[in-house]
Amino acid sequence: MNIIVKIIRNLYELIINPKKYYKKIILNNKIKKKINLNKKLNTISGFDSLLTNNNPINNWDIMANNMVETIKNNKIEFLQNQKFDDVHGSDEKLAYQYFNDLLNSKFFLKNILFRIRDPIFGGSYNYNFYPGASTSTILHYKYIDLINEYLSINLFKDVEIIYEVGGGYGNFSRIVNTAGFKGIYNIVDLKTMGSIQKYYLKNTLFPEQFKNINFMEKINSDEFKKNKNFKKILIASYSVSEMQLIDRQELEDLYSDFDYLFFAYQEEFENINNIKYFEELKNNLNFFNYTKLIKDNKRENTPVYYLILKKN
Repeated sequence: MNIIVKIIRNLYELIINPKKYYKKIILNNKIKKKINLNKKLNTISGFDSLLTNNNPINNWDIMANNMVETIKNNKIEFLQNQKFDDVHGSDEKLAYQYFNDLLNSKFFLKNILFRIRDPIFGGSYNYNFYPGASTSTILHYKYIDLINEYLSINLFKDVEIIYEVGGGYGNFSRIVNTAGFKGIYNIVDLKTMGSIQKYYLKNTLFPEQFKNINFMEKINSDEFKKNKNFKKILIASYSVSEMQLIDRQELEDLYSDFDYLFFAYQEEFENINNIKYFEELKNNLNFFNYTKLIKDNKRENTPVYYLILKKN
């Protein structure tokens, strides 16, 4: 009888206030980490493939080199080191705000909340309000949810090729591939960052998932044309917005062949006005049938913007 009453009470709470119900489950620690990795060093693969740039020419070259050195000093728990702050982060307040928003999303509740956890490998920050998920992971959940909301697609199922420009340490790719993406995943980044991504993803994905990921410094235009008829999306969070204008122009010639585009960007980078740049880019991409420009005010000191486009 007590079990029946408990079931009825839980159903009532779920219907009346689903956000409160899910929070209660999480705080009661009923969500467990699904990925357990033996921490012995003989379980680690890809360590010898890590690269450094002997002739760094910009800040990202230097930061990537520092990240590689950090991993060499700690092969498993490296993400909490301050050298990874630019790609991982530890802003609990921001993560909590985004997580609260996500609890209002049916897509998040159905496809992500109980299915995808941060792995032990890497040693990411964990928060009591959502055990096992870092700031980086929650922000990536938010991007995926925005893509679903404004492009009306499930990123895990409705596209065949993903180009991620600037892949961080590989976390976004891990999430998408863990969620069941079966297509081709291309990460476009510096060679040193690519080696970090390979190292992280080799140790957090199954081999059959990892083999579908390609790492490249530039998009191969010939290969790109071969896949012209496949559904494609380009995702660029704080990557295009941190390029010099001459490097951005190379990508601009390719945008017309994508079905979907998603950009996250800050207001300014090295005296380049990103507000102006992306506004002009939006106007030039008038062959996309749908465009949405969103300002995200949750980052109080550094406002963030999203430009989201689709053809049909």
